[in-house]
Formats: sequence, C-alpha cells, structure tokens
Amino acid sequence: MDSLMMYFKILLFLCNWSLVESCAATAPGGAATTTVAPITASSTTAMSTTSEMTTTSPTTTMPLRTCSPDLITLGTRNDAEDTIDVTTANLMSTQIGDTQETTSTMQITCTADAGNISSMTLNENLTPDLDPVQTQTITVTCNSADMMWIYEANGVSSTITEATCLQG
Repeated sequence: MDSLMMYFKILLFLCNWSLVESCAATAPGGAATTTVAPITASSTTAMSTTSEMTTTSPTTTMPLRTCSPDLITLGTRNDAEDTIDVTTANLMSTQIGDTQETTSTMQITCTADAGNISSMTLNENLTPDLDPVQTQTITVTCNSADMMWIYEANGVSSTITEATCLQG
C-alpha cells in the first residue's frame, strides 16, 4: 500500500509541473521501443512507437585499378631548346560496370615558345596529324585490364609508350 501511495504522490507531483517522461529501451538484436507519455491533469494516455534495429557488417571496398600517366615516357626540354616539355592533363577514370577495372583518358600536350610551332612524335616514329600550331594536344585512352595507353586517329589505334615534341 505504501508503494502505491508513493506512486500517486509522484504522479501528482509530475502533473503539477507538466513534465514529460520518456523512456527508450533496446534489447540486443531486438526492436527499439520508445515510449513517450505526456502527463497533464487531463490525460494519462501513453503513446509508443516501435522500429526495427538493423546491424550491418562493415564492408571492404577494393580500390579501382587505374592507368598511370607514368606508363608513357614524356620528353623534356633540352639545352639546344629544340626539344620541348611534354605534359599530361585532364586525367579521368571511369569504372567499368561493377568491376575493379576502369577506362582512363588524358591529354598529352606540348607548347612551343612564342613565335614557334610545335610538332609531336609518339614512339619515335608516329606523328599525329595535327595542324602546325604553337600548342599540340592529343587524347589517349587506357583500359586498366591491359594497362596500355592508346592513341586513335583516322581509324588506326596505336599503343603509346613515349611522347616527344620539337619546336621550330
């Protein structure tokens, strides 16, 4: 009887102060139960909601394989200043389906000094059919499954391992 009386005193106290009592309980592997019971002088109805707790295992994502620009040896300026620097830019890789493989593209560029034109040579014997201008740029692609950069022009594909440029 004393515990019942104590309960009513606590209830009366809470009603006078218009407090809200809330409780959240969870059981391992079970559902989370949240009970919110606003206590006012006119209401003692409790509302409860239940939601499922799910546990996910951590997953390990393997990194995508990408083609390195370093697979192509790039020419550098020499002392005679007829050979000029070759640079790469705009490297982008796109995943192939749901595999680890990618298709990569990048640009290979060389720019002659002011007043000069540049010419590009690939693999010491392939000259891209480009207009004689100060800056030469080609786009190459690579599939990470075979790790070979390919230059395609006029329906002909060539594997590229070296790019050099001259100015004059």
